Parts: sequence; structure tokens; C-alpha cells
Amino acid sequence: MKKKFLVSVVITTYNRTDFLSSAIESVVNQTYDNIEIVVVDDNAENEKSRSTVEKIIRNYPQCVLVKNKTRMGGALARNEGIRHSHGELISFLDDDDSYFPDRIEKCVEVYEENQSLGFIYTYCQAVNVDGKVLCVYERTPEKNVLLQHLRESCLCATSQWVVPRKTFFEVGYFEDTPCKQDSIMLLKILGAQKEIACVPQILSNYMVHNLGKISGNPQRNIIGINRYRDFSRRYFHLLTREEQNIVESSFAKELILNYSLLRERKKAFVELKNFIKKNRLFKKECAKLIAMIFLSGRYFELRTAFHRLVKKRCG
Repeated sequence: MKKKFLVSVVITTYNRTDFLSSAIESVVNQTYDNIEIVVVDDNAENEKSRSTVEKIIRNYPQCVLVKNKTRMGGALARNEGIRHSHGELISFLDDDDSYFPDRIEKCVEVYEENQSLGFIYTYCQAVNVDGKVLCVYERTPEKNVLLQHLRESCLCATSQWVVPRKTFFEVGYFEDTPCKQDSIMLLKILGAQKEIACVPQILSNYMVHNLGKISGNPQRNIIGINRYRDFSRRYFHLLTREEQNIVESSFAKELILNYSLLRERKKAFVELKNFIKKNRLFKKECAKLIAMIFLSGRYFELRTAFHRLVKKRCG
């Protein structure tokens, strides 16, 4: 008889209780039935949200509730979820995202075929609060997936992941950083040259809204991007010199945008110099980067210029 793997779904929640029930329901309604749900409540400093989470969890006896004693942040909260889970496979879900009904089943089928895998992911779609599909994330792994991950900022987000528990034992857990948590964690997995697999189907919803999104804070972004860049350099021995330049250029572009949004032009120009050193820079592209720096207060114009420079997941 084929072994039925236990899958632990770790849901971290902080100040977004309006969406939590929908996230849990999407797990409860999975076609795969050997699942435990670990909800990590990171609302230690928000009694109202904590009380709401407790009320929601009472409706789902299959959920294990972990209440952090202090505010830990997304990375450490996920680590708490891993430690309180028991599954051989661990899947992640943000409190405002949701799974398609057969997502877990399809991922388990892939793992059953190859239990040496260190990481599995699926495609997903971005939706707004009304359920309208905004775009899709369909990144198929390339031959050099490490380069692809670094070049594109992140191959896939945590709500697309299923990870064998053994992977965390071998490469470590999430790093405590204000953003790029998923990027750094996946970098550690790819840097350890773990075998990965993609289920090439859209199997989860990624909610796009402004409530509590880390990505909207340039100061936090800069800290996370610099931390991510430092981590990436640990694995440069796995890349050619040309590939290293591609990666360094990608980080420089991200930092130019975020420094420009804060009107920190000197730092933005430092990154522009880094970009020029690593590239045979076309005049047109250089002009766009300089314009980005000097139009720092014009947020929407900056985003438009930046999206033309960097290949986005929804492009």
C-alpha cells in the first residue's frame, strides 16, 4: 500500500483577520485528506486581532494554533510553524492567499514519483479583493535555476511552495529579514543544489492589495535587498563571471528604485555606478535610470520606468 504523506500547511497571520477564514477554508477543502493546519498568530501586540484569530480557529478543530508571545515577523513566524508541524511535507500559505482544491494532491503526486526532491512549487495567479485575476506567475525552471532565481529577484513566493521537512534540516530555516524572506530561503535551497520540481499549473491565488504589504516600504525593501545581495554572493562560486554581473546588475536596479523613492540620490548614484561597472550599458537604458533618480517623488512614473527595465513576473 502506498504511503500517504502527512502535509503540514503553515499559515502565518498578522493583522489581516478579514482574509484568514478564506485561507483556512481553501486548505480544509483540499482533495488530499492527510493534512494538518498550523496557524501561527503573530498578533502578540494586537489584542483585538488575537481575539479574532482565536474565534476563527474555534470553527476549525483540525487547526493547531500557535500564539507567539512577542511579535516575530513573517520569517520567524514561519519557522515557529515548521517547528510545531509534523508533516513530512510542509506547505506555506499567507493569511490573505488561497489554494485551488487539488493543489496539495498534485504536489504530493510529484513527490511520490521522486522523494529525493528538495523543493516543489506551482504556478499561481494574482487577484484583487474582488477575485478579479490581474496576472499570472508562470516561471518554469530554466537549466540554471539559481541564476534565474537571482536574476528575477525570486522564482516563486512562499504560497507556491511545498518543501520536504528534510530540506530545512539540511539548509536551515528562514532568515530574519524585513523583506526578501522567501527569496533568501529559496536561495539557500538552490545554493545547496537541491533538486527541485515545478507543477506547471495555476494552483493558488495571490492577493494583491495595500493592507500590510511589506513591498510598499522602500526602507524595509533596501534592508532586505542588501541582505539578499550579501547572501547571493556566498553562492557566486556556482556562477560564471558574466552570470555574477547579471545578478549584481539586477540588485543595483532594485536599489536604485528604492533609494530614488526615498530621494537618497547619492546612494542611488552609487548603485548606478555599480550597474555601469557590470554592464555594457546602452545610453537609452542609462538615461532611464538617471531619470528614475531625479524623478524620485513621482512614484507612479518611477514604477512605469522601472517595470520597463526589469522583466517582471507578470510581464
